[in-house]
Amino acid sequence: MQRNTPVDAIGLTSGMAGVAAGNVHSCARTVGGAAKCWGWNQFGQIGDNSNVQRLTAVDVTGLASGVADISARNGYHTCALMLNDDAKCWGFNTGGQAGDNGATDRLAPSAVYGYAPRPILTTSLNPAMPGQSVTMSATIAGNTPNGTVDFVADGNTIAGCSGVAMIGGSANCTTPFSSNGWRNIAAIYSGDALNSRSLGALPAGQFVAAAVSVPGAPLITGVIPGDGQLTAQFTPPGSDGGAPISGYTATCGMQIASGAMSPLIVVGLANGASVQCSVVATNAVGTSAPSASVGGTPQAGIVFLGAVSRKIHGTAGAQDLAINTSVPITGAVTVEPRAIGAGHTIVFQFNSLVTIAGMLSVVDGASANVPASAMPSGNDVEVSIPALANAKRIAITLTGVNGTMSPPATSMASLTRPGKATRPTSTSWRTPRFCSGSTASCSRIRTKCSRHHWRGTSPAGSCRRIRSSLWTRTSTSTSCASTRASSATA
Repeated sequence: MQRNTPVDAIGLTSGMAGVAAGNVHSCARTVGGAAKCWGWNQFGQIGDNSNVQRLTAVDVTGLASGVADISARNGYHTCALMLNDDAKCWGFNTGGQAGDNGATDRLAPSAVYGYAPRPILTTSLNPAMPGQSVTMSATIAGNTPNGTVDFVADGNTIAGCSGVAMIGGSANCTTPFSSNGWRNIAAIYSGDALNSRSLGALPAGQFVAAAVSVPGAPLITGVIPGDGQLTAQFTPPGSDGGAPISGYTATCGMQIASGAMSPLIVVGLANGASVQCSVVATNAVGTSAPSASVGGTPQAGIVFLGAVSRKIHGTAGAQDLAINTSVPITGAVTVEPRAIGAGHTIVFQFNSLVTIAGMLSVVDGASANVPASAMPSGNDVEVSIPALANAKRIAITLTGVNGTMSPPATSMASLTRPGKATRPTSTSWRTPRFCSGSTASCSRIRTKCSRHHWRGTSPAGSCRRIRSSLWTRTSTSTSCASTRASSATA
């Protein structure tokens, strides 16, 4: 029945990508690449392997997928272009319209003779290692083409792979790739007496990986003891073997720890028992040789006891003055002004043996760094400050003593150095001042007043008078004048 207005094609209300209308039949291409036709079918132009007229759409034989385009412009035959560049036709063929080198009507799609689609290229090993042989295969469907294939990489013919004979619709060439990197490989078909040359070969990507091996050995730089544990510090190896390092493993005695970077903390160790530690690196190929071993001895956590100002006073030996470590740097002066140098240190005291002095920070009231050094000595850490500007307050901080990685173990403030000798006051002289003269009078001064540490006012009036005269005017005693000079600059 003739239709003067559009109507739905039965079964084709959705999923259609294209339509081709002929004089007496029509065809459609679905979004899935299938072909369907309907209408007059005297010569097989419907393509369902019959010549029965179809009033509704039917599937075209053999074309359930892969159709790129379809044409039914002539009323008696139909053609389809395939996604692989192949061409197929069916229907009226008295004049050779189907192109299959025959003159018989075709009730189902037939490959167009003499038209070769682009080769399909595959490789046998992808990725490959430098020097490994890779076999490239080019396959052409339809009409059993002969001729030759040239294999090219990045537009250049591959040595030994030019003019390879096509046998049974395929050609193969095996070659090694010497260097790493990507290759864009294509196969170009020469054509033969019945098949045209394929100028647009389908490319394939071939990756040649760099030669890889296990990584080099890491360099272990230190082992920090802790309570039942050791912290292994290390630097990465000089070579990753050509593959990224995926992780590291530290071994201390019989215990291990793994991670992506330094440091690694190995736990489960006995305090006081020395063990050797080493580190290995791992990549996709395997595990490196171990680093050189470094020994370590776990020990219980160390406890800060306090800090003292220490000075050596001749035969009297070391004299310590306790420091209030809680006073901020802006608080009252807690250490007597004196020139810090040989024989005088600030000592941090702990409950057990110190093997690692930790990190030292010495800053002044303006937060500027002050040069200093710290050395372990038994259960102490002795801090030496070689130079300090006049009238400076400083704060000294130690962290990581014995590698504990703990918050600051100690913090103390307010050490000053005078520019010249001045009269002692309750805010400027807070530590012992010892007379070092050899005369009897100086000896008596030291004997009577040293226990009061020359600070504040002495309960002994004679000592007060002696100190006042000693520090405020030139003494008539040569030996005491010398004593004053040495004391003021000690």
